[in-house]
Amino acid sequence: MFDLSTVMYDSNRIPVASLAAGCCAAGRGLPVSVMHEDPPRSFELQDEIRKNLGFDSHPFYPFATYGTWEHAAKPGLASSELRAEPTYPHYPVQSEGDLDALQRPDVARAGMLPAAMRFSELQQERGAPVSVVLGGVFTVAANICGLERLFQWLIAEPELTHRLLSASREHLLDVVKRWMSRFGADRVTPIVWEGMANESLLSPRHFEEFVIPHQATLHQQILELGATGLCIHLCGEQSRLLPMWAEVPMGSKGVVSLGAEVDLRVAREALGPVALMGNVDPESLRTANPDHVRTLALDCIERGRGHAAGFILAPGCDLQHEIPEANLRAMISATRR
Repeated sequence: MFDLSTVMYDSNRIPVASLAAGCCAAGRGLPVSVMHEDPPRSFELQDEIRKNLGFDSHPFYPFATYGTWEHAAKPGLASSELRAEPTYPHYPVQSEGDLDALQRPDVARAGMLPAAMRFSELQQERGAPVSVVLGGVFTVAANICGLERLFQWLIAEPELTHRLLSASREHLLDVVKRWMSRFGADRVTPIVWEGMANESLLSPRHFEEFVIPHQATLHQQILELGATGLCIHLCGEQSRLLPMWAEVPMGSKGVVSLGAEVDLRVAREALGPVALMGNVDPESLRTANPDHVRTLALDCIERGRGHAAGFILAPGCDLQHEIPEANLRAMISATRR
């Protein structure tokens, strides 16, 4: 997704990332599902907006509810017109017996992984950075058994919870190994989207017990395979959790992307030597006027600029809906003063 070595640490140059996979389709009147169902079209749409508007980020493969289809016996892919999230008739794990029987997916064939591999091949063919998009360990576990069941087990069956999280972690490592085998360990950037491990859903105590050990282990294993860094997007409110996220190794070229709920000044203090990315409010990008968007972007730059490990301006999350082009230009213009 990123090739920012020439701009990351340039105090006169703030790089800007789009995170605009969804709105690339919406802006053309296409269902957002095309972004994960049609890799060539997805790449084309993202590359077009990158070149037209001047984003520094390159096309990436956007996943949706990752983990359900990949572990299910029967894939179900009913995509909404507005969101890229498939829906499924059932979760693969609904009982302890299902967990006992759960098998590690064949990462060459399971779910959306063949489409994701095709997208990475396009990245290589077009000279773009090669990335592989992963769910966070906790989010993938929730997509295997359902969020309600995961929370029930978290309270009543902690041993089952750790078993499920371990299965999730091992699968994600299998995916990374396949990508590294295909493209080279030092040429693949894992992009982790952790949508459910946040303060709105988890207490700090449960976060420390169930999320950090598994996510930190996964990152360490990936770095030991030869990755130079990971990019992780943390959805939602994370302020009290950031000191624990600081325990998760990110590598020498690591990037942490944050939602608009987090003050970048707090993140700078808590996360230390890792580049930060964020965090213009996505809803404002959709509904506000360009002047207001520019003001929000300038505020993010003021809070993030000067971070020793680097700062990248970006929306606070993936832009799913149609976004006025004038607002995207306004965000970018804040980096060009």
